[in-house]
Amino acid sequence: MVNVLKNMKNNIEKPNAFAFKAKIGESQQIQLCICIRENDKWLEDNIFYIPEGHPELSPYLDEQLFNIVFIGYEKDIKGDGFYIKHQNSYFMRSDTILSEELFNKGEFFNTVEKGYQSFYEQSITSEREGIISQTGEQENL
Repeated sequence: MVNVLKNMKNNIEKPNAFAFKAKIGESQQIQLCICIRENDKWLEDNIFYIPEGHPELSPYLDEQLFNIVFIGYEKDIKGDGFYIKHQNSYFMRSDTILSEELFNKGEFFNTVEKGYQSFYEQSITSEREGIISQTGEQENL
């Protein structure tokens, strides 16, 4: 079972990418991977790899188990790099499911999408609850 977890940060900004670690290519070396979201869809065929890792992301990602971190990604228009605008409050992980197993079954991106939708719906709900608790009134939505 994959859990959608919240860490202690309170960023509500909608993520446009996620990071994970996986074995890549014929060398089967584990590398940090970034998958971007455009037009409400994960760009599954355009994953890019960061062999040296990333200091903000690498500590949170397991090398075998299904484990992703939602991030705010922004391409560096002056170079080939990128910026992490925010490391989101939500991440997903499993203590039993291997990323490679989900890839082989064709379930990796569906699992991420379910978590993403759950994350976004929870974020909107949290924002509305905050508004309700501040005003003491509830709107019918």
